Amino acid sequence: MVSAHRSRWTLTALFMVVLFLALALVSGAYPLKVGAQEATVLDVVAWAYPTGERVGAGSGNCIEIGAGTLNVFVGLAGGSDVGPIEFHFAGFSGRDPGSKVDDIVNRDGRTYSFNLAGGIYCYSIFNRAYIELSAPTQLITDLGQGVTIRMTLS
Repeated sequence: MVSAHRSRWTLTALFMVVLFLALALVSGAYPLKVGAQEATVLDVVAWAYPTGERVGAGSGNCIEIGAGTLNVFVGLAGGSDVGPIEFHFAGFSGRDPGSKVDDIVNRDGRTYSFNLAGGIYCYSIFNRAYIELSAPTQLITDLGQGVTIRMTLS
């Protein structure tokens, strides 16, 4: 009687192992299709103050981004409405020329999408409010505005 129980248990265990291996082989031959994952590259509210010069139009901040589709949203943050800002985005040293933006952004904001090769990319914002170089600090502070920059990669 004990031998019969062991025999059934052994057959059941053997059947389960064979079934598991068969399913593993079949699923390996046909990998699961997973939708594109989206990763946040950058999500900030940066403050731009007028400078009287176009200091912000240079390389600005640079970050390394992998290959994929980059979606960028740029717009004035809530409560900011001094005037438009300039947004610049490009591959470092002119690399990846299809991913370049030189645009003026207002309160409504703009969305851009690029296919990146991957590498180092630079972005900058420039507050276009006109101000004299000798303007008092309080005026410069009053003309500052928050700019939302959101980048996601898929």
